[in-house]
Amino acid sequence: MNSFSYYFLGTLLLQAILICLKGSKFKSKIPHMSGMILSMTFSMTTGLTAGVLFGSMYQESLFYSTFLSMTLGITGGVLIGIRFGFLSAI
Repeated sequence: MNSFSYYFLGTLLLQAILICLKGSKFKSKIPHMSGMILSMTFSMTTGLTAGVLFGSMYQESLFYSTFLSMTLGITGGVLIGIRFGFLSAI
């Protein structure tokens, strides 16, 4: 991986940490529907960004890069969504 890939993965990790910290701090002020939208947006952004990165890394195997990006997006969405409740994690 080159420095560009590390930059994007680091940005996604920083975004996840900030959302977790702010979500824990303002959990009582954020409605459940907004928490669900936040977790869906984060998982979609993570999955698409990881898909582009893994697609450029594993050019010969589209299935492998798709599977990795979907797994990363689902994991990120669940980790963010669990802060706001069970419905947001689903």
